[in-house]
Amino acid sequence: MSRIKLSMASLLVGVVINVALVLGASPVWAVITSSTPSNGSTLAGDNQTFAWTGTGITEYWLYVGTSPGGQDILDSGSLGTSLSTTVNGLPTNGNTVYVRLWHLEGGVWLLTDFTYTAFTPSGSGPSALPPWSQTLPGADRFALVMGGEAVWDKETNLVWERSPDTGTMLWASAMSHCAHRRVAGRLGWSLPTVEELGSLADPSRANPALSAGHPFQNVQSFNYWSATTDEVSPATAFILVFGNDGSTKAWPNGQVSNSDKNIVPFHAWCVRGG
Repeated sequence: MSRIKLSMASLLVGVVINVALVLGASPVWAVITSSTPSNGSTLAGDNQTFAWTGTGITEYWLYVGTSPGGQDILDSGSLGTSLSTTVNGLPTNGNTVYVRLWHLEGGVWLLTDFTYTAFTPSGSGPSALPPWSQTLPGADRFALVMGGEAVWDKETNLVWERSPDTGTMLWASAMSHCAHRRVAGRLGWSLPTVEELGSLADPSRANPALSAGHPFQNVQSFNYWSATTDEVSPATAFILVFGNDGSTKAWPNGQVSNSDKNIVPFHAWCVRGG
């Protein structure tokens, strides 16, 4: 990029600083905003697609670094008129990541700065919180992983199949179903414990009893098996009521109950990790 003279700086919302670099008079420049991820948010991992909005722009150029204006992580080179690019090799230490988006407008290079918090794996890094201490809204709590076929729960660090099977089965078949399950080509799934399954439920919600903004698909308004046997009644296993379809006893949404393992078939929702 050509050398240019700084002549105007304006402070925008929060920590976003939009600096207009001009050679002469100061026209009204287009406002560039970060659309994904939102400015000031925490990144989802060591790779991230950054997207932005802008009109009348003839070229974009992205710096990503560990200091303001730094490019030690990425100097993208010209991105043309593309409104997004994927950055790999991002830190996973909870530190600040600085993103500087250059854009060419009217023959003048302008810049907009954004800041993010680097992803921190649960239980590591200086700013990590124990997963169970977090209470996150659905839109922030869940992230798609494994090519969009699974969902990572940031509160528990568990990974769930995004679209559980819609069929019903008895308890032993549910255990076997998850043991043989392949999601995104990966084995290693299991029927969740009652505690794991219960962590997904939001009793304030109905049909299904899941947090608003969740990314799951095909979750049925019915009962789901857990792998946990009721020690008081070993012939039964705990279930979680994600909704009432009217075909069985009308338990409240989000309630833990139990059922005979060999009489009534319920759904299975497989989990990985933990």
